Amino acid sequence: SLTCKKSLKIHMRIHTGEKPFRQQGHLKDHMTVHTVEKLHPFAYKQSLKVHKKIHTGEKPYTCDQCGKSFRQSSHLKEHMNSHSVEELHTCDQCNKTFLIRKFIQRRNNIHGLYVKIVLKLKMLKTDA
Repeated sequence: SLTCKKSLKIHMRIHTGEKPFRQQGHLKDHMTVHTVEKLHPFAYKQSLKVHKKIHTGEKPYTCDQCGKSFRQSSHLKEHMNSHSVEELHTCDQCNKTFLIRKFIQRRNNIHGLYVKIVLKLKMLKTDA
């Protein structure tokens, strides 16, 4: 981040050529900071590549059993478990069933958030 005028002045010298990078590759890497692609704050190029698939609709990983497609190989791997599942996981609050255990944890977070909202609303009513 450019926190003061001096930092900005030093930074701008890079673009005018007054203070070029030691290696051409460093300048090239720096210039990508200013491209449209860098508007999203991804630390690694691979993350940006995966993110772009959202906009292109590309889903290169396809289940050979049911034909469902995914953007990431890890999502396909999770999905493949659904074809060989021996145990369903049931939410103890709403009885909804899930093939993957971590989805139960997400569901519990939703229930917990709902309870917090209801309690907050009750507190606001009693204060009014």
